[in-house]
Amino acid sequence: MSINEAIKQIVDYYIKHPPVKTKYYFKEQSLTKFCDTNGYPYLAIWRRIKTLEGKGDLLDSEQIIEAAIKKYEDRLQIDKINEIFDKLKNGKITSINEIKDICDFLKIDIENVNDLVNMDFSYNQVINMIWYFSDKKTNNDYKIITDKKIKDIFSLIDNLKNYNMNIENFCLYDLIGIYKSELYDSRNEILLRQKRYICKTIFSLCRNYEIKVNSSNYEDFESEIKYYLLIVMNRTNLNIYGQIIKYMDLTVKGYFRTYLKKYRKQYNSLSLNEAKYSADKGTKKEKSKIDYIADPNNPYEKAENTTFSSDMMQVLSTLSPEDLSLIVLKYQENYNDDDLANYFNLTIDEIRQKEIEILSLLKNNNKIKVMKKKKNN
Repeated sequence: MSINEAIKQIVDYYIKHPPVKTKYYFKEQSLTKFCDTNGYPYLAIWRRIKTLEGKGDLLDSEQIIEAAIKKYEDRLQIDKINEIFDKLKNGKITSINEIKDICDFLKIDIENVNDLVNMDFSYNQVINMIWYFSDKKTNNDYKIITDKKIKDIFSLIDNLKNYNMNIENFCLYDLIGIYKSELYDSRNEILLRQKRYICKTIFSLCRNYEIKVNSSNYEDFESEIKYYLLIVMNRTNLNIYGQIIKYMDLTVKGYFRTYLKKYRKQYNSLSLNEAKYSADKGTKKEKSKIDYIADPNNPYEKAENTTFSSDMMQVLSTLSPEDLSLIVLKYQENYNDDDLANYFNLTIDEIRQKEIEILSLLKNNNKIKVMKKKKNN
């Protein structure tokens, strides 16, 4: 199927089968009213409901809606946490009232914070230390860090500096926490600690994409994954070991898959004596790429011609640059939803909703209606 046909098929299907509008209720009120009251975007909740419905879990409608709202609220909390740590890192929070609000939100004991600040730690260092290394809680369930734990952290840093332990004996979570707390720049140790993971990821994903790993490309692949690891580590502020590892693994592999697709497209051009398209491959009748050059039905030419038609380009030119990029990447570059989510820094649900919204715009485009009419005729 050509690219034009694929897009036309999607648009035609959307026109013929518009989404069924279902009215949802939560706690004896319409979901629309609940969202308006709480300032939640209805579409964000609706997308999560549709995702949960599609999983086929044994949940009733009320449980699905409750789970969808919980997922959205969790996303809001993660966004808020990331915003807080970004401001702390960049020195944008100096007011004691702001610090108190942050401590209340993160459930960190303000007295513990003030004690450590008086020991010449910055607010960013202190809040990160308690966030990542808290070993005790107050009566009201707020996190604190004890003197013993602080000594353990600095003992760990001394071991790192003096190479007193095998790097694989260090916990990745501790190395990340030390770096985030700005106590020691442990990025080199983190990359060294992940050397086995990097190697395994390279060979595993390259095998999936039928890319041969050799001495000339391994170093490039290794550099890419190291870069992604550092990017992801700086982006996340999760403080639960399993969540950090899962997030880093999924995101790094998503980035690397996107890279490998571009790499394969760049380096996978056939030489003139290869015969990928020949039905007689392996026989005396087989044709190579060079034999097809003068052939009017050149399959190589068709395979390499991936531009949109002029009619379709006029339709797509009505989209915003970002929406156009999504359409081109998905239907021309064959990006999947995971790739698109990484590329645009959105969730998979948000990518899917964005596609629905783009298709809604295309549905009302007069040229699409003309193209559909021509197709039917």
